[in-house]
Amino acid sequence: MRLRLLLPRSRRGRGLRGLALASASVLLAAGCGGSSESSSVTAASVPTPALPTPPTPKAPAAPRLGIGLTEFNANLLEHGDVSPAFAPWRDKVEALRPRWFRLVVTWDGAMPTPTTAPVFDHPEDGCVRGIPPCAPFSGVRSLLRAVASQQHAHPGQWNLFVVLTYTPTWAAVGAHGCEPKGTEPRARPVDTEALPGYRNMIRSLLAEARRDGAKVGALSPWNEPNHSSFISPQRATCDAHAPLLSPAVYAKLAGAARDELKGTKTRLVLGELAGKVAPSPLAGSVEEFVKALPDDVACSGAIWSQHMYTNLPSKPDLAGPVGQLERALDARACTKGKPVWVTETGVGADHPGRTRSSDPAQLEEGCHAQAAALARWSRDPQVQNVFQYEFRDAPDFPVGVADDRLTRTYPVYEVYRRASRQGKYSC
Repeated sequence: MRLRLLLPRSRRGRGLRGLALASASVLLAAGCGGSSESSSVTAASVPTPALPTPPTPKAPAAPRLGIGLTEFNANLLEHGDVSPAFAPWRDKVEALRPRWFRLVVTWDGAMPTPTTAPVFDHPEDGCVRGIPPCAPFSGVRSLLRAVASQQHAHPGQWNLFVVLTYTPTWAAVGAHGCEPKGTEPRARPVDTEALPGYRNMIRSLLAEARRDGAKVGALSPWNEPNHSSFISPQRATCDAHAPLLSPAVYAKLAGAARDELKGTKTRLVLGELAGKVAPSPLAGSVEEFVKALPDDVACSGAIWSQHMYTNLPSKPDLAGPVGQLERALDARACTKGKPVWVTETGVGADHPGRTRSSDPAQLEEGCHAQAAALARWSRDPQVQNVFQYEFRDAPDFPVGVADDRLTRTYPVYEVYRRASRQGKYSC
């Protein structure tokens, strides 16, 4: 926008007339007074009036509530050249302007044996559960390089938050307690003797990120530690009121991560809790999990994180798991008022994870419901960032903002785009 300087008319007239009279006086003085030397006046000898410097336009302030994203496909993240099938969708991801990107890294995938160094270039086909479009990439390494390309292209955006999950078979304890049928070793607790291997995983991952040019701003020790899909068993007996076992398991991981991050600029994020507000045999509630953590662990986190998905019909005033986490933090002096990130959210069917309807009315209902959730968190000063999970739908957990075949975005996509740019939360 071009700025025009408008001077007040009366002052502008006086200034120009004064300048003309001053010039005439000089000429008269030069022609009279008996001087033998000729005198002349040039334009250069007349001082130019100083004009005020126009103010530099200020960039609009970023919305208080940051928008983040979880995504597993490097083709949707790379700022440079990507497969033509992904390029327009990569552009839509960039248009979300995520303040943070959440990268989930599986320990068992990177370190299948205790004697080998972690490997981060496991080949991926770029499909989603076999569904095209597809384009191969090199696992975590490609994801880190893609995030690095975005950090370079968009300073201040794409801050990297890493979450670890899944125990290698060699590091897992044996089956015991109340477990769902078919529980795999990757869901079982980490053996105490394997903690050096866990620390090696963190150290190697941070080194890989440095080599790939990505800056890791935050790290969380484990995904959904209060859920049996990630730490099993949660209880010794299948009684919802039996003592919760997972906090003690998590405390070892969090302590190891805390010690490994000392001396780095990477902040420790505690929680990553599944959105369980009531105890069950296979899951711990948010409140009971946080309450059971020892002070030396609970007090060490710079930030706490919580997962909370949106159900239909919407309940705009529902504090839910996020509210329960805040109350649990306020009950302990060293965690009172700690920042909260909602690191997984999204909307799909009436219950998240069920088959999404293609009915335009339900898609619109989901849009309004998620907009209401974002608006509620924007009014909560303790909530700093909210992360959409994922961009591209997964058929087994369809809560993305684009369909699995990448043919369309859902109405809720525009909510996130406006939220990240303008802090507006409406469909």
